[in-house]
Amino acid sequence: MKKSLIYFAMAFFVALGNVACSSDDSSDNNDNKGNYTKPKYADQATAFTINEGAVRQTITVDGEEKPVDLRSVYFTDAGKAIFEVNIDKKVKYVTYDVTIEGNTYTIKKGSLVQGTISRTESRAGGATLVFHFEINVPGYGVFRFDTDTPVSVVELAVSIAGGDICSTWYVERTKLTLDFDTKTDASTEVNSGKLHEFLTLAKNNGVKLSEQDEEELNKEIVSFTLNNFSLFSIEYKDGNSDAATWSWEGTSHDKLKIYLKDLDEMGNKFLNNSSVIEVKYPGDNKIVLKLTTRLEEDACTAVLTVNLRE
Repeated sequence: MKKSLIYFAMAFFVALGNVACSSDDSSDNNDNKGNYTKPKYADQATAFTINEGAVRQTITVDGEEKPVDLRSVYFTDAGKAIFEVNIDKKVKYVTYDVTIEGNTYTIKKGSLVQGTISRTESRAGGATLVFHFEINVPGYGVFRFDTDTPVSVVELAVSIAGGDICSTWYVERTKLTLDFDTKTDASTEVNSGKLHEFLTLAKNNGVKLSEQDEEELNKEIVSFTLNNFSLFSIEYKDGNSDAATWSWEGTSHDKLKIYLKDLDEMGNKFLNNSSVIEVKYPGDNKIVLKLTTRLEEDACTAVLTVNLRE
């Protein structure tokens, strides 16, 4: 992750200061419902970037060894650890839970401990980390990273409070609408993050699905996390996760528009590089994500609306 994202994040929170809470119907008279720009979590999140090859595993692809590098670790103010892994020149992000006690970061998947990252100080005054943990990178397998000696890292920090938007939100209800160019629209809604009904909807309306598309639509989404290192992550009920970086465009009284990036190696046709997320604030500790994607092959626009709670 480039250092410029840190400065981008700072600019983002300046912009968030102009976003007020409003209702879902875009009315302008709901200031009593709360301010979604106020600090709610710890006022600092931290990232460590690692020199290429310093923390490395290998995999064998077609008889040839390929490097698996741990490139960055992000500890968010919502209690998440996000790992940036470069596998054969493909970047993947994996999200886990983290608890922090002193200089020890304990990596967890629910109650299951995956290992620890310990921070020490180098003689030169910079940060060093010792890694003893394992993570599962979907599609590639489980990797264990162990270092016997401290590894020098570059520490990046955002000292501006993230506020409510940069936290983890849990799925209450989801709705998918397919807006076709040349035939009748179709939609379905479920009171959970289960995506299987959307698979049925797509098939019944002739949407072309790959094997990967069908696999992704057989999952259940538990939560979404937006954090102040410009990372958007999805956690599924089976314990796996996906993540991508994001950028933003403009703000209005009641919503923020987010553009997802780095999606070529993640998700399916309903979550791709043409995806845009509108973040709305209906109040009462809730948030609504409206994800819009154009499906050119099927001549339709897919709109996924997700109602979330803290």
